[in-house]
Amino acid sequence: APPKEAKYALNKGELKYSDGGMERGGIQATCNVTSNGKKRVFAKVGEEVSFEVNVEIPKGAGELVNVEWSFEGEKDYPLKGLEKTATHVFEKKGTYVVCVRIYTEREGDKNAVFTKIPNIDKMVVDVIE
Repeated sequence: APPKEAKYALNKGELKYSDGGMERGGIQATCNVTSNGKKRVFAKVGEEVSFEVNVEIPKGAGELVNVEWSFEGEKDYPLKGLEKTATHVFEKKGTYVVCVRIYTEREGDKNAVFTKIPNIDKMVVDVIE
């Protein structure tokens, strides 16, 4: 059976919908990347930082087939696989936007070319000396 239609509201030109994929419905999973449950963290240069992504897939919308991580603005998302956790060491002081991109596919086909559904989330790491 196809997934339920997405639930959303349009209020004065602003689209509002639930943060969770199960409640929202539709075909796109939701993702939320954090470090120790926070969207912004501070770390020292050379310190290992742990990240986790929570993925919620609406019923009937398929399976998670890929998780990609970008820690320092890399456009090719160098860490790819199915891992929903990752670590990274920042070697220079600065503010970094860590991004995670997920893909789901209705049949769970990791090799599908045209039917993967992406979503993306980000968080901030402030690296100090």
